[in-house]
Amino acid sequence: MKRIILIIADSTTYHTAPRGLQANNIINYLAGQFKIILITSTNSVPDNGEYFSKDIEVYSTKSISNRVTRLFSMFMPFLSVFDPVWSLRSRIKLKKLISDSDIQIHAILTFSLKYSSVIVASRIREKIDPSPQIASFFSDPLSFNKYLYRNKLQKWILTKIEKRLLSKMDYLVVPSLFMKDKYSKITNDHSIKYIPHAFVPLKETGRKVTNKGNENIIRHIGSLYKLRSPMPLINHILEFEQYYSRNSYIFEFVGRIGKDIRKQIRSIAGLPDIIRIRGSVSQKESYDLMQSADILLLIDADIEESTFLPSKLVEYLSFNKFIIGITPENSETERVLNLTGNKALHYNELDKLPAILENIPGRKHKPEIDFFSINNVVQMWVDLISEMN
Repeated sequence: MKRIILIIADSTTYHTAPRGLQANNIINYLAGQFKIILITSTNSVPDNGEYFSKDIEVYSTKSISNRVTRLFSMFMPFLSVFDPVWSLRSRIKLKKLISDSDIQIHAILTFSLKYSSVIVASRIREKIDPSPQIASFFSDPLSFNKYLYRNKLQKWILTKIEKRLLSKMDYLVVPSLFMKDKYSKITNDHSIKYIPHAFVPLKETGRKVTNKGNENIIRHIGSLYKLRSPMPLINHILEFEQYYSRNSYIFEFVGRIGKDIRKQIRSIAGLPDIIRIRGSVSQKESYDLMQSADILLLIDADIEESTFLPSKLVEYLSFNKFIIGITPENSETERVLNLTGNKALHYNELDKLPAILENIPGRKHKPEIDFFSINNVVQMWVDLISEMN
């Protein structure tokens, strides 16, 4: 008989960004080896048929509105990663489920972009006998995440919240070796596991997209905004426009672009044709565009201590295309790019880009990326679950 795993996941399961889809894939693959009970947000209900195996018991409750979340983000960003509405409703629903049934839960996992899941897990564990262990996946850090605080007071509050959350779990799971190292210095009380984001080998999307003529397409897929800005690269392209035009390079930016960035781009008089700006596209079309690119481009936020592993990078890896990542020095992105045979470029060395482009491996270049494949990553989760009593 399969062991029962309770997975508590707030926003990840309906989030359309790569890390949300990657978490869904991991949950589906785990359902092949365990009996999965999933509690998530009502926002995921329309997607259940597409994302989740029919073998998974899915329960959902209402979450806080996106409008309120955005309001929190403007003034107190750290509040945007907590959802008291969903947390309370989920606890009530799970308590009823446990009291009305004779199930024995072996372990509790939390996958989420919001940390309310950890609070729900700790409260529900108290109602289960014997009490299962909790493993919580933090896709992003808290106390050293500069996106989540605006001043020292907010950082102090966030650090206190983080300490409380860490005390509620038995295992902290992070997708970045840099995050693991950082958290190891923060606390010695928890077993910290490194399990990266995962990609699923992609099938053909059914629509062939080819480049026109002899253009060499360098394509960025994903959102861009003030911290993660394309402007340093665009300014470099303008400076070396003659070189890139002569060698038929096209730089294409696909996806949502923040107002500040759009304003800066519009202020450029006579934007050359080698720089192309496209709006948001569907998930399916984004796969076509990644497949048809000659080179895939990644842009990290220009911040100190970039400990994040971008889920977009892991998604890129599945296409076996050469990847150039513009990233801070000594970032997790740089480590993974070097590991997989790709290239990291620091913000202060963009003038090296032409030399990099002249020495790119051929189209058959296939980096060693098996470590990030779904089968390997799911096995890492299975090994962790086996440790949990």
